[in-house]
Amino acid sequence: MNEGALFVGVASISAGCPNILDGFPPPLLVGPLADSRCGNDAQARGPFVNGGTFPAKSSLENFGGSLVAEWEVNDNLTLKSITANRTLEWSGSRDADNTPLLILHTTYGSRSYQMSQELQASVEAGRLHGVVGLYYFDETSKDRVVVQLGNPGTSYDTQRVRLDTEAWAAFSEWTFDVTDALSASAGIRYTEETKGIQGVLFNVAGANSPEPAAPTALCPFNGAPPTQTGCLFLTTNRFEQEFTSTTGSASVQYRWSPALMTYFSWSQGFKSGGFNQRYNNAPPANTPIGFNAETAETLEFGFKANPISGLRLNGALFSTQYDDIQLTYRLGVVPLLFNAGVATIDGAELEMTWSPTAALQIDASLGYLDDGFDSITNPPPFGPVTPTAAANLNSTLPFTPDWQAHLGLAYTFGLGGDLTLTPRLDVSYTGQQFFDAGNSQEIAQRDDVTILNGSMVLAGEGERWRLSLKGDNLTDELYPVAGTSSLSTASGYAEIIYARPRTFSVSIAANF
Repeated sequence: MNEGALFVGVASISAGCPNILDGFPPPLLVGPLADSRCGNDAQARGPFVNGGTFPAKSSLENFGGSLVAEWEVNDNLTLKSITANRTLEWSGSRDADNTPLLILHTTYGSRSYQMSQELQASVEAGRLHGVVGLYYFDETSKDRVVVQLGNPGTSYDTQRVRLDTEAWAAFSEWTFDVTDALSASAGIRYTEETKGIQGVLFNVAGANSPEPAAPTALCPFNGAPPTQTGCLFLTTNRFEQEFTSTTGSASVQYRWSPALMTYFSWSQGFKSGGFNQRYNNAPPANTPIGFNAETAETLEFGFKANPISGLRLNGALFSTQYDDIQLTYRLGVVPLLFNAGVATIDGAELEMTWSPTAALQIDASLGYLDDGFDSITNPPPFGPVTPTAAANLNSTLPFTPDWQAHLGLAYTFGLGGDLTLTPRLDVSYTGQQFFDAGNSQEIAQRDDVTILNGSMVLAGEGERWRLSLKGDNLTDELYPVAGTSSLSTASGYAEIIYARPRTFSVSIAANF
């Protein structure tokens, strides 16, 4: 925790922290004190423990369904329809500073509805075979967030936002078998996507003040949280962005023998842009800050081999370049998505599956990644506020460890009749990695991590039913899996999310 940060200092003064010099901004602490009234590193309680007083909870209701219909018209044509929908309701609250002080508390609520429809026509015409399809997606989400900053008497933000996405795509992919050994594939996809946002985001001066029924006045854009009651961060107009993309793919495969195939592929990817929806001060012109689409282009060379009976090896070398890569920076205390520039990931991976007997299976994998930024796009100016936790040319991409490895071992015992029992052990290794664009050391996974998981599965005939006992992190390793850093902002905190300790679970599944 940064005891010199504005919100931390104000909260410490309000709580009566001793040995504090009341200057503004910000107050200056004379040495970190292990006192619950003082915001500093002494508030850290260790993994899985915090001193927060605001409820930390989350509740999710998820209901969905899908319907797949397939019609084999003849030996050459198959039609398929995939219809799906999902409804999500989520609520939660969080004490972001994790201290007894009121520095930053948030309450969330979200309700969304999604539906999608896909139509496919698969064609087999001798040496030529492929698929043609259409895809449609529609989503509406209503979100509400209340963010309380500082002690009672200071401001908090109430944000009610409606987000909508409508997208459709047409795609086709074909493979031509030039010879029995050589084949070539090509595909294309056209996408149109529209994203909209309409929100009532406003400031309430005073934590005990009621929300205004119909706020109308716009907060001034001056880079600081407003003090007047009920002014709007955004206008109440609906804002919309449209994204279109045509992406392609191509590959060549050559089967040297029944036991060896090599391939070379090229592909493009597209991730649409959108709007940032949360603010703690007015953005320029009181309009939402948007971000552009991200695109990717990948080259890959690989092989698939079966050198001996029961052994399969897959390997690949690849390089992916990301243009307008989307990363999270902080504008004030708020995390926002920006287009950070051009980045490249080069990598290699090797996978093995070996079944020396019908009962024993061994699988392993090894992956290496070399990533970095080729160029940086600086965020646009926002008055006196400058985005922090930003990437630079020496940064590595978040969640991109150099090395990853896995080894798994399973053995199936016949118990008589139709019953089988399969114990399994998995060991995984992950190298050091960062969790934010700015590569903050305070929240990074700074040590290599090796994890042991295990399971025991009892199954009936043809696995029509399965009873599973699973144990994760059996050696009870302590390691981070995510984190957020706001040390350089007014809220002045950093927090780490740790992996679950040793955990056991039981599940039952049936196929019918």
